[in-house]
Amino acid sequence: MLQGFLILCLISIIGLNLLPTINVLSKVEKGAAPVNDSAIKGLNNKGLNLEKLGNDTGAIFYYNRALAIHANDTYTLNNIGMVLDDLGNYTGAIYYYNKVLAINPFHVNALNNKGLTLEKLGNYTGAIYYYNKVLAIKPNDTHTLDNIGMTLNNLGNYTGAVDYFNRALAIDPNDEAALYNKGAALDHLGFPTF
Repeated sequence: MLQGFLILCLISIIGLNLLPTINVLSKVEKGAAPVNDSAIKGLNNKGLNLEKLGNDTGAIFYYNRALAIHANDTYTLNNIGMVLDDLGNYTGAIYYYNKVLAINPFHVNALNNKGLTLEKLGNYTGAIYYYNKVLAIKPNDTHTLDNIGMTLNNLGNYTGAVDYFNRALAIDPNDEAALYNKGAALDHLGFPTF
């Protein structure tokens, strides 16, 4: 009884509406509750909103609450990886992307995010490896085609980069990233870009 009262006091003091989540968490601790997808989604949404506001610590708090409900939720694990990447904790980010990929080796967002993080670490070959895994699943993913083009740009392979930007533009002629980056690659090759 006292425990429930303290929880209610905490909720009112903090000003958050966490009662449904706390109920689910208490049942999970007792092993009585099935996975509650709506609670996980709500916690992830709160985390995403805090991320948008620049409150990465608050976002991780809510993601960890979601993992307390379902420790293998790949969406939540991927979100934690992205926050850690934003914080510059690339090793931590890769750890969480690896957890996602151990559960689902075809998780496109985790594959792409791991590639982006490896690129930040200067591991361009590793980045391209993961981008190619995405393309094996989704061959028309313009975001991934742009990522490979940018990686090739970073390696100084401007001709190869232009090829990937052209592939992205063949799918979406209005792909602004591909248009801009293709211009930069052509500029490096000595072509006028007017």
